[in-house]
Amino acid sequence: MIALKKKLNISVPMLIHGFSKNSQVAKQLLDAGFYISFGKYLLLNTELEVVFESVPDNRFFLETDTVEEGIEAVYDLAAKYRGISVKEIQKLVSSNFLEVFNIEL
Repeated sequence: MIALKKKLNISVPMLIHGFSKNSQVAKQLLDAGFYISFGKYLLLNTELEVVFESVPDNRFFLETDTVEEGIEAVYDLAAKYRGISVKEIQKLVSSNFLEVFNIEL
């Protein structure tokens, strides 16, 4: 994905859905300007805690489309990992959404 982004000179924000890899891959993607979205794997793989904590506040999203626990569980765990409230996590994700989709309020 990184090579393709460079080759095609893509300038729009690119988002990695359902991230489940390690910190090294996350760093490479972030350095290349990608956003990273965490969902069911955040709930299923405790090793992703360190990866999630390393992603800057302005570069992550939360999602779910295949997990029984629902989006609330993803937000609860993300807030726990960051040491902030669910409301604060919601504000971060909302801010990132507005930035990526170039929406001004």
